[in-house]
Amino acid sequence: MLSEYLVFTNAQKVLKFLLTRSGKRCYEREIARGANLSYGSAEHISQKRFCSA
Repeated sequence: MLSEYLVFTNAQKVLKFLLTRSGKRCYEREIARGANLSYGSAEHISQKRFCSA
């Protein structure tokens, strides 16, 4: 579909995956698999975007 072409960055892929699973907790490996990313990329994005203090 068109949305496949509009998602460019890894952070957008992670956000899209998390929005489809709203209210549920996920491990980084689940996010990586669901967003079709490497485990390292998923970890980097989760630390950078969601765990800032």
